Amino acid sequence: MTFSFPESRTPIDHPEKSHIIAHLNDEHGDEITAFARVLGGIKRAELDKNIANQSNQDEQIKLFDIYAEGFEVGIANSAPLFIAFPQPIASFDDLQTQYILLKQKADKALGKKSIKLTSQHFTVLSSEHISPNMLRLTLDLDLNPEHPMPTDEAGYAYLFDLKINDSPTFDTSKSKKEERKHVYYTLRKAWQADDVTQAWVDIYVHGDTPAGNWATALQAKDRIQTTREFPEKVAHLSDGQAVLICDETSVPTVARLLELWTNPTPPLIVFMTQHADDQAYLTHHTLDIAPDLSNNLTVLPLNIDPITIDTDTSELATVIINRLDEYLRQTSMQIDKVWGAVEADTAKALRPLLRKRFDLDKSDVVVKVYWRKS
Repeated sequence: MTFSFPESRTPIDHPEKSHIIAHLNDEHGDEITAFARVLGGIKRAELDKNIANQSNQDEQIKLFDIYAEGFEVGIANSAPLFIAFPQPIASFDDLQTQYILLKQKADKALGKKSIKLTSQHFTVLSSEHISPNMLRLTLDLDLNPEHPMPTDEAGYAYLFDLKINDSPTFDTSKSKKEERKHVYYTLRKAWQADDVTQAWVDIYVHGDTPAGNWATALQAKDRIQTTREFPEKVAHLSDGQAVLICDETSVPTVARLLELWTNPTPPLIVFMTQHADDQAYLTHHTLDIAPDLSNNLTVLPLNIDPITIDTDTSELATVIINRLDEYLRQTSMQIDKVWGAVEADTAKALRPLLRKRFDLDKSDVVVKVYWRKS
């Protein structure tokens, strides 16, 4: 296959470029591969053949470089391919939007749900703690027939603006020092009743953080806004023995997964918390799990010293594997699928360990980044 490039490509010199390339290769390799297949015209058979010829059988399409006009991608030691952006970027800040547009196009061609660049408005109905450090917001969604809230998806995420619109209660002086402007939170659960769509958003609040301060300051009748929506990747969990790995930030996704679980085999769950009292989240009375699943569910609690998390999150990957091994030595369980969502360094270290330990393909091990130490 002959790869064509535009006659003119504009190099980008930005201090974050190498970090972004590494991030996309580490955490979004499947999306880069999809761009090459769907937008670059590499046929699946040709891609599989090229990968098979590599000395590293775990190789995949990689992002090599970023230009104003698009991405240069390919497999190591092979001819590169150019994936053009819908519109050239005028500044590095435009890169995220162009990436999302590429992803939307590739996902549509593959028949997959994709990220949405839509704005939603919510009204806070109530706020309460359901475990010592888990805050539950009950939200009312403004009527928007073109963009309904999903009521049957686990881990569906919204990008919230860390500000309040038309708020009668929020003291804006408290947020002036906060630099973070947006944060992703997943829907714990959404439902429709009497032509009204409402939802729970469960937020782990700890320490003095911009997102935590924003969430705890919210009161009834406050108005909040989201600017983006993102579906979670959980389709591979429909069959086989699954392991779900979560911490306080991702356990709302696990809770909803359990409520929507259709796989006849109950999952094994590793639940990490910094405070033992937060383990009660998965036994909270609002968790609506089918009795057959609830009676056969195994949760492996893993209480982590906050100092350990702050100093070396990558070491948690080994702790998780050891916790699984400790349990599996007592059973004949064979792990077929993994879904997890943890801190960035932990996720990066955990993925290869899980694939090696359970002899799984990349497509069977989905470990997402839900937060970053920094």
